[in-house]
Amino acid sequence: MTTDTWIWTTADGLRLVARRWTPSGPPKAVIALLHGLGSHVERHAAVAGALCVAGYAVAGFDQRGFGRSQGRRGHTPSLQAYLEDIAAFLAQLSRRWPGLPQVLYGHSMGALLALAFTLMRRSAVVGVMATSPALSSRVAEQRCKLLLVRLFGRLLPTLSLDNGLDLSQLSRDPAVQALVEADPLCHRRVTTAWGLALLQAIALVEAQASQFPVPLLLLHGTDDAIAYPCGSQRFAASAPAERLTLQLFQGFRHELHSDPERELVFARMVEWLDGLLGNRSQP
Repeated sequence: MTTDTWIWTTADGLRLVARRWTPSGPPKAVIALLHGLGSHVERHAAVAGALCVAGYAVAGFDQRGFGRSQGRRGHTPSLQAYLEDIAAFLAQLSRRWPGLPQVLYGHSMGALLALAFTLMRRSAVVGVMATSPALSSRVAEQRCKLLLVRLFGRLLPTLSLDNGLDLSQLSRDPAVQALVEADPLCHRRVTTAWGLALLQAIALVEAQASQFPVPLLLLHGTDDAIAYPCGSQRFAASAPAERLTLQLFQGFRHELHSDPERELVFARMVEWLDGLLGNRSQP
């Protein structure tokens, strides 16, 4: 396995930092990784390594306003800007690995964006893996806060707020919270425009769940107190059953990729990917 980093520029001129994990042999597919809120792509190095060992290339980028990438911290001018960034990134991966199947893999905020992107763009991705998608949360269920986000997201779009994440709920591994708190690339800021974009993504995904166009692996921990598993269950109840695989991991918290038994999650992802790619290769 080899790793490398590169920088690319968005349509509105931001320089974003990307990371690539390449297996030693010819890759079966390329997994495009979208990280979660307050995080960055290198916090997914363990799962990227596991997928790489299984023969998959993995590439992700620090989204605008996160990690090493440029942009006001925790800000996006619109949901459309996020979707344009994802489309541009997939185009880069197509140039790097022409003809190779692409799978979107997102966690939390990234999972929500992966679902929204696939519904909006009907893109050439052959499948989606979504872990702990941010479809339901404490803030999303508080009507007063939702009204404020909708109001100030338009009037004061760059107003910066604490993201409210309880880092103790990321993982059952107590070291994870300490690592995040000490990580200079992690931060706790979001803007009201970011909040508005996420609310729009949630509304889109919930309204169009029945039209989800590609196979989907949806994974969630039953003890996730950040993005509630009921959000995934509601989506699954509406999504096409023939395309959906939903699995709840008993006792797991928000970051499935950093919980103590994370190898179970990695193995399930590889199993699903192998089945997906195997089915595609059959006549």
